[in-house]
Amino acid sequence: MCRSSLVRACGVTLGFMLCLIAGPICAQIVSTTGVTLIASPASEKQDVLESDTSTLGWTEKTGFVLPVDVTAEITAPGTYDGINPFTMGTVAHGTVVNSYYFHADPFDPNSGVSYSGSITFATPILATIACISCDVACQVETLDASTPTLGASGTIYQTKSCHGYEYGTPDTLTLSPDRRTVTFSNSASGAMDDFRVVTKPVVTGSPALGPPGLVVLTLLLLIAAGRSRALRHPGASRVR
Repeated sequence: MCRSSLVRACGVTLGFMLCLIAGPICAQIVSTTGVTLIASPASEKQDVLESDTSTLGWTEKTGFVLPVDVTAEITAPGTYDGINPFTMGTVAHGTVVNSYYFHADPFDPNSGVSYSGSITFATPILATIACISCDVACQVETLDASTPTLGASGTIYQTKSCHGYEYGTPDTLTLSPDRRTVTFSNSASGAMDDFRVVTKPVVTGSPALGPPGLVVLTLLLLIAAGRSRALRHPGASRVR
């Protein structure tokens, strides 16, 4: 193996090991279509984050231990279009989760803007949440009810309006059989279309490095540094 390839391989290995140690820090969305990922905003209230071409998405919580049960209308694979029944359920308190929010709000004035796309996650999806009180198909309002628990710290959320999904064509959500991908389709005009996704964290039970993790991290950094130095100066370690 050439020197540069070995250095790259060491870097990849080190990055992978750091991800295993750091746990929730490495939580991630694997891929998206029709979505622009942003940092959690100061506000997501209507007319603040507008786009006619893309749904906006951000990470709300990672490695978060639920202090209460969270109710959701989608807890099993399938397509939810106002015709197929919901799979109402709860994510139990004490469960460690990641949460993500997706937001579609077109510029005004408009005659209705269509959005579609998908989000694939690194870990299984536990629940998808989009029900609001003005949707007659919804048995219970889940979106606003879950925000105090799962919302991003420092973000002001829209409440008490038709800002979730009004299930029925074109507002549909599909959870894939492997529970890794949510596919969405919707049309927004005078109100926003938002939904929340709750997943398992990438690595559970390790929100901090702790002493053993710090020891391993230190050894890995020393090994990587030594290999890099030896490759740059192959004769430096010889006994003269």
